[in-house]
Parts: sequence; C-alpha cells; structure tokens
Amino acid sequence: MSDAARPLISLNAPLLLRRLDLDWATAALCASLVVSRLVALACFPVFDDAFITFRYARNLAEGHGYLYNAGDWVLGTTAPLFGLIASLIAALGGAPELVLPPVNIVLDLGIALLARALMFQGDRRGFACFIACFALSPMLARVSVGAMEVDLFVLCGLGAFALYQRQRVFLSIALGAAAYFLRPEAVLIVAVLCLGEMFLARRPWRAMAMGALALAVVVPGLVTMQLVYGHFLSQSVLAKSAHVATPPLSVLRQLLAPEPISGAIAIIGLAGVVMAFRKGGIARLLGGWLLIYLAAYMLGGPKIWSWYGFMPLTLTAIFAGAALSALSARWRLRHLDWAVAAAVVAGWAVLGLWRYPDRITRNIYEPVASACAATNASDTILASDIGIIGYRCPGFIEDAAALVWPPAKNYATEWEIVSATRPSYLFLNVTGSMLQHMSSEPLASAYHPVERFAADGNRDPGAARNRGADWAQEYILYRRVGE
Repeated sequence: MSDAARPLISLNAPLLLRRLDLDWATAALCASLVVSRLVALACFPVFDDAFITFRYARNLAEGHGYLYNAGDWVLGTTAPLFGLIASLIAALGGAPELVLPPVNIVLDLGIALLARALMFQGDRRGFACFIACFALSPMLARVSVGAMEVDLFVLCGLGAFALYQRQRVFLSIALGAAAYFLRPEAVLIVAVLCLGEMFLARRPWRAMAMGALALAVVVPGLVTMQLVYGHFLSQSVLAKSAHVATPPLSVLRQLLAPEPISGAIAIIGLAGVVMAFRKGGIARLLGGWLLIYLAAYMLGGPKIWSWYGFMPLTLTAIFAGAALSALSARWRLRHLDWAVAAAVVAGWAVLGLWRYPDRITRNIYEPVASACAATNASDTILASDIGIIGYRCPGFIEDAAALVWPPAKNYATEWEIVSATRPSYLFLNVTGSMLQHMSSEPLASAYHPVERFAADGNRDPGAARNRGADWAQEYILYRRVGE
C-alpha cells in the first residue's frame, strides 16, 4: 500500500460514521449486537418451519411453480413475499438456509438503527440500554438466526412508523400494507397508523385515504392468490385457525416471557409503554402497536410458536431501554455504552461456551438429507413436521397438520390418513402415543422403522426417548414393507 493511500483509507471509517450519524461508542454497541448474533448462529439451528417456505422457493426457482408439492396448487406459506426473496437466492445459486440467517443479522442491525431514530435520538443512555436488552434476550437471538420472516417484518413495521414520523404518511402506509405479505399481522400496523391519523392528528379524511391506499396495495396480491390458489388466505392460516384456542394468559406468557431474561425485559418494557403513552408522539403509536398485537393474539388464542414473539419482544426491548434511561437519569454513569458493548460480547461468549454448538443441524437435518437420498419423486411421505423432510425429499408430502395439504382436514387422526392413503414413508414426531400405534397391528406389520433423528445423534429407532405427549424435535422414519 502506498503512503498516499493510507491517509485516505484512515479517513474512511470516521467519514462513514458521520454519514450514518454515529460515533465510535454507538458503533461499538452496534458491533456488539452483530457479534452476539454471530455467536447465536453457532448455537441455534434454522427453524424446521422455515424449510416449508424454502421448498416453495426452490420449486419456483427450478421452474415448477410457487408450489409445495408439484402440481398441487396450494399456498401454504404465511410469508409469500419472503418466499419470493428466498426464491431469488435459490435462483442465484445460493442456499436460503445458509444465506438468510446472516441476512437476518443485518436486518437486526437495521432494526436497532431504526429504534435509535424513533426513540433514542439524543439519548445515548437509552440506546445503550436498548442494545443490552435486544442483544441479551436469548429468544430474540434464537429467532433471529432461525431464518424466519419476522426480522424483515419488524424492520418494515418500524420503517413505516419512521416514515410516518417524518410526515411521509402515504409512503408509510404503503410499506405497512406491503408487509402483509410477510406476516398477516401487518393489518395492525395499518390500523394503528390510520387510527393515529384520525384521532391523534385529527385528520379523518387523510386517515380514510390512508386506508384506501392500504387496500390498493394488498388487493392485487389477494386477488392473485384467489385466482391462482383458490383462496386469498394461506392454507396454513386456515389450518391453524381450526386449533383449540389457547388461554389468553398462556398466550401472553409465551409471547413475552418464553424464558426468564426476556420476561424480565418485558416487565420493564411494559413500564416503558406507560411512559410512552404519557409522552405522546411516535412513542405512543409504537406502544399502541405493541398492545394491539398482544390483544389480537390473546383474543385469537392461536398456538404460539417461538417466532410469534419476535415483534413484541423487540418492542418491549425498545421500551425497556427508554424506561431504564429515565430511571437512571440521575446516575452519573460514564462510558455506559462502552460497558454495555463489552458486557454483550462477554455474555454471549460465555453463553456460546456453555451452550454446546447447534446439534439439530448436525444430528437431524443432515442425516435426514442423507436418508432422503434413498427416496424417489414418486414416493409419498406422511409427515408430522413437514419442514426439513419436505425440503430434502423429492416425493409428495402428505402434511398431517394440513398446512400445505388440505385433504388432511378430512381425517380425524394421522392414523386414518395412513389407512386411507398407504404412503411409502412415515416421518413422525416421537411421542408415547405414536410409539404405541406403530408397535401395534396393523401398522407394525405394514411399516418398519428405518432411522431415528434426534439431537443426541443416536440413529437407533429403539432409542426413542420422548414417551410423553408434548412435541419434541425427535423423529422416526418408517418405510412401508415391500417398498
């Protein structure tokens, strides 16, 4: 490198920070967030459900249509826009399961910077406290690297509120409405923005125009879904709506307190929501988004999966940062941002050492891929969880949960499906009931166990551990006799 080049390069970093309106301490906080997520990347696997969308994406990239099973026009992904993004990755030669977790880490950095713009301008202490909450929440980290669509959804939601704050009202509502094709809960973003414009800004005509624009954004997509797939709602949404309602308090606990650290952050965050309503402005609208989201889930009572909590946990981290900043305003805490950055990195370094590396990918996903190499496109496979088995096996997947295969809803149990369709393979979650059925006639004579897939790496079907009724990521692959 020439001496003339060195001064120019040495100025690049400070210049970039100035353009991003950052200082070195704030940059260190952002870097600590990225480091924490990179450690989480080694600790946690991709969610099995993400592979459902990835199969849609791969089929589209390979020219088979935006389908799960070839020739079966059913839209089973709740995030069709995210699937199109994954399809672009696949078309360019990438593997979505490898590319999207790092992409989500970048999106989390974007979420942090948007949170700073919305809530922490001029409040370095508050931003440091937010980063501590956002980075140290185990569930937020786990979901982030799980390759689901929720990181992009939250980024779009915060982006919509940031645009609204800057008086880009119609652009904000268009972004919020477009997020519907990432998560259906985007209707709540539109609702909060329109209600805020009507009752807080007292501009009812503009609020109605915003609602009309939101419809104009989503209706073409809904009409396309209706014409192509026969329904404007995803099949997975229809299937999940038939489940027995979860009690409201259980929903709230699963969303806000999936583990102790996130639960503690949520408690502080809810105190921050009270402060936000008193403060008004964009903080009040963000608080409204959080509360209406929680209320909708409590009223609907769906079965809760981990990633459903990403949005409320992110917002409670934001409000917890604001609350902690206000509570500690009288304390003279020097270099808090640097201390938080160091604590985040040290905390995740310890967690990474304590929590063994991801064993699901090594002991379940990779062996399933090897087992699928022995199957054919003409095979039918009945599966309890359809993610990894569908992504790796070329055959027709009979989905016992009816997320991508509507005929499943015509049967009371998966055993009725087996009796009626006699699939080539069964890929079943291990439970006490399942083991009892498979060891009894006529199934014991009709199907033989091939291999067990579990985090412990033991492939022997006789080593099945889960004898209860609760779900566990442990499977046994059975092959029909004579296949």
